[in-house]
Amino acid sequence: MKYIKNKDIVGNCENGGYVLLNMINGNFYGLYDLAEEIWSILDSESQFEEIVKRLSNKYIDISKSDILNDVETFMQELLHEELVFIDD
Repeated sequence: MKYIKNKDIVGNCENGGYVLLNMINGNFYGLYDLAEEIWSILDSESQFEEIVKRLSNKYIDISKSDILNDVETFMQELLHEELVFIDD
């Protein structure tokens, strides 16, 4: 599954996190920690499996199943808010 960032979303680093703004509806979103890292990874990698792999390689003290669940939950939230889309 390949994810594409919504082109109507702009972001900025603020106060130790990352803030996203949806330019269409005006909604703001704060990203911290793993969420911020996943959003950053989406700039260069959009395949679900590769996102999980990169995070699993970095966070070796966290089980792959926990990372997979966290990434899946976060990606579902991004899809629900239309911050990303699935590219078929």
